[in-house]
Amino acid sequence: DTSKVAKDNFYTEYGFSDLATEIPDDAPYLNLKNSDQYFAARKMPNLCGWTLITIGPLKELYKEINHNMNTLILLSLGVLVVALASSFFVAIRISHPLKKIATAMTEISSGNADLSNRLDYNMNDEIGEISNGFNRFTEKLRDIMVELKRSKDVLSYAGEDLGASTEDTSNAIGQIL
Repeated sequence: DTSKVAKDNFYTEYGFSDLATEIPDDAPYLNLKNSDQYFAARKMPNLCGWTLITIGPLKELYKEINHNMNTLILLSLGVLVVALASSFFVAIRISHPLKKIATAMTEISSGNADLSNRLDYNMNDEIGEISNGFNRFTEKLRDIMVELKRSKDVLSYAGEDLGASTEDTSNAIGQIL
């Protein structure tokens, strides 16, 4: 109402005289003591010397607050669902290759392992490093087993030769005697 601007005193005209002294100079003020209206004010001494005041039904204020709270709750639930889903995906992505590695390790420790089996996990992460290390370990173990088998065969042939030499020596000693 332009006829009232800078002429009437809002506080006395609308029955808020007691609140005029409660409004601080340097902070916003909100009063919800009235059962059906809110009173909000902010002094602007540096701008124009006036006080910006808004009043209205509490149900409108609470309607906005409830709307904002509901929106915040829905967004929080959405973020929670996305976080849980991504955590589940990451957990599966990590646990599946680890289970393969555990199974392969159990196979090797049982003594009936196929040392030609390799883990196929070609990623450049920690699990990939474990998988590559496991593959190198089984390759080295397989090489050791092949070398042991070859050494056993060589020793077996050496034993047969030694046995034959011993028999020849025994026969020669028998002829000498």
